[in-house]
Amino acid sequence: MDILKAIWNGEYNTEHRPSEEYKALMRKNIELEEAHLSSLSGEAIDELHASYAGLTGLESYESFLAGLRLGMAVMREYYQ
Repeated sequence: MDILKAIWNGEYNTEHRPSEEYKALMRKNIELEEAHLSSLSGEAIDELHASYAGLTGLESYESFLAGLRLGMAVMREYYQ
């Protein structure tokens, strides 16, 4: 596939496919929300914030990797 033409024509899909690590962190986050939702103590809020921070950090890293892969594919196509 000519990736440059696909991007130009709007045919390139950057679908997000969560990794197993991401899915595990998401499950942990949901479990923490359910466990602490009724009793929002200071400790529970801190725990939720820490979980969100881990999830957000990993999500940002995976987005960076997706962008990097796209950039490398464009460079490879351009310099062929």
